[in-house]
Amino acid sequence: MEETTSTQTTSTQTTSTQIEEEIARREAAAEMEKTRAELEAKIAAFEREKLKYETAKTLGEKKLPVEFAEYLIAEDEEKTQARIKKFETEYLKAIEAAVNERLKGSAPPSGNGAPSKPSFMKTVFDNQIKRR
Repeated sequence: MEETTSTQTTSTQTTSTQIEEEIARREAAAEMEKTRAELEAKIAAFEREKLKYETAKTLGEKKLPVEFAEYLIAEDEEKTQARIKKFETEYLKAIEAAVNERLKGSAPPSGNGAPSKPSFMKTVFDNQIKRR
């Protein structure tokens, strides 16, 4: 009987050790998965900031408002460039329409508002004659 108890004790200890090892392995795997997820999140944030910088740089080079960079960022650089191109087209159309709207209306008066040289000289001459 003593052998059976000894075998059961050894078997229980082995099973207990195996369970502890399995728990430790699973905890390590969970910790590794958590660390991997955090790293992937940091990489994604870095990539987004990089894309935002590149978008702002491209907008600046094209003389477009850099403030729109945040709104033009897409999933990747190719889609972002497509958005920038579309934005540029629409933005320039809007500016052109606004300029054309302002230029409508009455024509400016002829001349630049300054008296012509002969009329200025005539006025001076007339004033001198009146003083005499």
